[in-house]
Amino acid sequence: MPTTVWRHEDVGNNQAAKREVISFNETDPFATPKPESLIQRALEIATNPGDLILDSFAGSGTTGAVAHKMGRRWIMVELGEHCHTHIIPRLTKVIDGEDKGGIIEAVGWKGGGGFRYYRLAPSLLEKDKWGNWVIHHDYNLHSAPIPREDLELNSPKKKILSAIDKTILWNFQCLQKFLLGRR
Repeated sequence: MPTTVWRHEDVGNNQAAKREVISFNETDPFATPKPESLIQRALEIATNPGDLILDSFAGSGTTGAVAHKMGRRWIMVELGEHCHTHIIPRLTKVIDGEDKGGIIEAVGWKGGGGFRYYRLAPSLLEKDKWGNWVIHHDYNLHSAPIPREDLELNSPKKKILSAIDKTILWNFQCLQKFLLGRR
């Protein structure tokens, strides 16, 4: 059985990773950073320049920073405030060439490139009080209370709301089929 050992002299350790993180956020260093050299080793083995790297738990942005320095494209996803407190400041320093730590010497990094930041909208679906999946209230066109007289079976507003509901459901079903690869 083949075995590989990555010694901390080659791929870094937690103390080195902490120093890397402190260089872009002294007041609130990330609790569990990975050393850039460790991520570099993994990316060298598994990817080529220009490949796309996905880090769906971006944390302090180490994977994105290393991928950027190594000429890989990257997508990072972070749900917490780390995006604002850690990732954006870190990547700004990487791009501006102000990041003086990590793998910059190993890869000859001088700065450059850029990134786009997107804030995602709320989920399209949420569970109602009975546990059924329904369209999220932020997208529901008639989530505001409807006056009782408008709920009469034949009222014009009721007919319009019913038509809107059917259109939303049809659009959702089309989107679902597209995402699942069915036409």
